[in-house]
Amino acid sequence: MRAVQVHKRRQRYALANCMAEVADLEVDGRVARTIAIESEDSAAVIAPVRGVGLDGHSNTSYPRALRHWLRGLRGMR
Repeated sequence: MRAVQVHKRRQRYALANCMAEVADLEVDGRVARTIAIESEDSAAVIAPVRGVGLDGHSNTSYPRALRHWLRGLRGMR
């Protein structure tokens, strides 16, 4: 475990009855953009995810993505 400098700027939207968030991150000087589309109804998320072209990407939690990204194993998705 190590401390890292994190800055997150997020914008929230409503998209097809789901909550959506676009976040620009800076972590230890590295920059990334993340997109989240969420709903209590998991089936409702499928259409907007496909609609914005994200259905080919994996769904990764922030802690897991940051761990891999900071180790340089792969880019954030």
